[in-house]
Amino acid sequence: MPVFNINQNFNRLLKAEDIDGDKKITVDDKGPKRFNLISINGKSFEVCGTFHLSILLQELYLAKKDGKDELDISKEMLTQFKSRVNEKRIDFVVSAFTDFKTKEK
Repeated sequence: MPVFNINQNFNRLLKAEDIDGDKKITVDDKGPKRFNLISINGKSFEVCGTFHLSILLQELYLAKKDGKDELDISKEMLTQFKSRVNEKRIDFVVSAFTDFKTKEK
């Protein structure tokens, strides 16, 4: 199971992609739109595209906010992440909202 250092990846992602310094990744940021998420054992996972990078930033931020230093990501979670980010954007938002509302109950 790949384990990622949250702070290192979060800071590297912001430095590489958040060109205007607003702590968000948008189409207005003119970064390379490619980021290598690096596990603590040095294995690299490439994430491409504004939408995908924005979601990655959000997930790292939420884990950081929860006080986590490291994030364990199973092969199943990586596969699920890949399939979810390949959904149409509106479907992804609806799915994420539905998941959020379900967890609230």
